Amino acid sequence: MNIIISAAALAAITVSSTAFGGLSFTDIATNENSGINYQHGQTSRHDVRQAQHFLPSQQAPISIIDVANMPIHVAGKSGVLLLDYDNDGDVDIFATNVTGMANSLFQNQLSNTGQLSFIDMAAQAGIDSPEHQGSGACYADVDNDGDHDIFVVGDDDSHRLYENNGNGTFTDITVKSGSTFTSSTKGGTVCVFGDVDNDGFVDLHVAHAWDFDTGIACFAEPFALNVANELFHNNNDNTFMDISTTSGIQNLGVVPPGAQTITWAAALVDYDQDGDLDLFNADDSCAMPAAAYGGVDRGLIQVWDNDGSGNFSNVTVQVGTDKPGHWMGIDFADFNHDGNLDFFATNMGDYMPPVMNSSAPLGSTTSRMFTGNGDGSFSDPGAGALVATPFGWGTTAEDFDNDGDTDVMFAGGIDVGVIITADNPGSLLLNDGTANFTYDSAAFEDRTTRQNIQGVATGDINNDGFVDIVTTSNFAMPSFFPLIPSIAQFGGPFDEAAFFVPMMNMVGPGIFSWSGLIYNPGVMSVQINQPSSLHKSISVQTKGSVGLIANGAVNRSGIGAIVSFTPTGGNTAIKPVAGGASHASQSTHQLNFGMGSAKRGTVDVFWPGGVRNRLYKVRGGENIIFPEIPCSIDTDNSVWQYLNCTYRSLKKLEQAGVLTKKENKRFLISALRAYLEEHKYNLNEKEDG
Repeated sequence: MNIIISAAALAAITVSSTAFGGLSFTDIATNENSGINYQHGQTSRHDVRQAQHFLPSQQAPISIIDVANMPIHVAGKSGVLLLDYDNDGDVDIFATNVTGMANSLFQNQLSNTGQLSFIDMAAQAGIDSPEHQGSGACYADVDNDGDHDIFVVGDDDSHRLYENNGNGTFTDITVKSGSTFTSSTKGGTVCVFGDVDNDGFVDLHVAHAWDFDTGIACFAEPFALNVANELFHNNNDNTFMDISTTSGIQNLGVVPPGAQTITWAAALVDYDQDGDLDLFNADDSCAMPAAAYGGVDRGLIQVWDNDGSGNFSNVTVQVGTDKPGHWMGIDFADFNHDGNLDFFATNMGDYMPPVMNSSAPLGSTTSRMFTGNGDGSFSDPGAGALVATPFGWGTTAEDFDNDGDTDVMFAGGIDVGVIITADNPGSLLLNDGTANFTYDSAAFEDRTTRQNIQGVATGDINNDGFVDIVTTSNFAMPSFFPLIPSIAQFGGPFDEAAFFVPMMNMVGPGIFSWSGLIYNPGVMSVQINQPSSLHKSISVQTKGSVGLIANGAVNRSGIGAIVSFTPTGGNTAIKPVAGGASHASQSTHQLNFGMGSAKRGTVDVFWPGGVRNRLYKVRGGENIIFPEIPCSIDTDNSVWQYLNCTYRSLKKLEQAGVLTKKENKRFLISALRAYLEEHKYNLNEKEDG
């Protein structure tokens, strides 16, 4: 073994932390009684790389050109989904794996036993698929039958679509769903569901990078080797049609005409709140500098505006997201309470470039928030008091302390052939209510963890009203291998935990030799929120009513809806219901909103297509099933026409078992009040006339 470290590096292995926010998470997966036994394997690319350069018989120094030609992302990806797959009222966990290692489907036992523990039901459910090499994943009710179906992106393998049978099992309907899913695909990364043409059925976007058998696309070739992203239209019968070319999503901003990029994250979100879903792709510059520093601009946050019928126009430059970076993950919320959707995007971080002798200036590779301006554009306020941030893959925007403000959690690490980042096994950023974030360094138990995290997803796993976090890593670094401090120190709160691990040591100018590092399997962490506050929350589960009532228009998952919650006397918080975000992962459709010191509040839902519904007097601790009522509170119809529409719709929803009689009455009373409040000015105007 060939480990080269300094005394200073050894002295810095122990990290001190100072708590700012008082939050604390406990990883129950470290307890064998939890039932979480996930281990992530390695792809065949790992074996190829070992055979070529990393075996004891291959100890000859190699050049930087050899490094660029080696297989990359050899550990594959570890996507994670939080969903209630069996409709028993608690959150289950699905995680992807590589060939030879089965997927995991951890069934939550909370509703069965009253205790938080899990049983891996993947094999019994028919979704273990050990022969498949999975990457990212996403879920939605594809066929509008009332349960969650799962899509797994193939990594140098076919994609897979699993139909939920409604009895705790799944059927692989990949071939049935269309030949577009069965062909071999290179560089598959992430997926996201969303109804792009508002026909009531979710469509599917699948993103790609390049053929990971070589790193040339990362290090040397900007466009030619990249694989185009895809968009599949749901034909409403469990089959899909490829509309990638005709939809316009392969027309990118800034890059040369026809060129494709490297996409690590995607989202379908109605960012301009005009009633249709728009597309975001988080793209990576990889090892190439931006044009301003002698390279090429390809790592942008690409944005396409939807015309409402599934035709997309690239507006990256117009909306202000044409900021070169190494974008990896994305999630949306209204961080500053101004009524506009903002987003947080993860990046390479500021500590890796100095180690790689990069000229990237501070701030250009920072994970950070972009704020919506209200006119469809975004501003980039930078890192603020955080100064610099570590590497990030998965990210999620949630109110972790239930104070009414949306916080951010992100994590990540990467093996780039020469070094492995070890600077971010989990970072929690607490929002002060004005979109100023403070790093809570003591929120997680172990800041020196060796896990190379990629997947991040959130949900209330133990049903206590506080949001929990699940992460998956695609590999881990052995405990005996020392963590080396980054040479970069920026005066920010992340300085003390900015480590890396050498995969190779430089033995001459541009010449490297293997350090002796061997991967350990990746694992899953299930971080349960241990709140110190008494703040309560409410949860909202949207439910589209297409197929349930005559004029229902929204998919059953409610994906695409924008939910707002205003606690009495507090600021309004906003979250979209997403069919995939973060990185290769997806959080629960159930949205949690903190209440601060309030006891009640108001929920508004803006549905795809433009209908608005409202529910008043929602109490702390309530779990609301909010159905689409296709009668908008801002309609031009008379109050009697509106009430007739609402009454009939709610009655049908009651007959369909979506609402109880009591809930029906509650929604009806709220609907009338909302209509009158929305039309108060017009009514007065008519009286004056």
